[in-house]
Amino acid sequence: MKEANGFGDDKSRCGGSYERHRHRLARKLCSPALVAAEIELKYDGYLAREREAAARLAELASFALPIDIPYLDLASLSTEARQKLDRIRPLSLSQASRVPGISPSDLHNLVMETVRWRRRIA
Repeated sequence: MKEANGFGDDKSRCGGSYERHRHRLARKLCSPALVAAEIELKYDGYLAREREAAARLAELASFALPIDIPYLDLASLSTEARQKLDRIRPLSLSQASRVPGISPSDLHNLVMETVRWRRRIA
């Protein structure tokens, strides 16, 4: 749905026409709100991607890890990650991400391996 004041319409057509409308907004908004609006408009695409990434991260943070998964047999994880995860036995991906020495690629591979492992034992 289009924004009521038409400001967003001009921005998308003209590639950011904030300066042309600043005087109109200045009368309606106080300074902190004006700054916030400017940031939202300038970084709209970036902020949308970051919000999506944060939502995916929150979803993955609650990803439960099986208690009996054989970490030492998960070949796609680094040796250090396998050893530490086998010793610590985290209950969620969030806990695993806080283990020192576990890289983002290890976490990604851990999700993939866990899904495969669950399919095998089901």
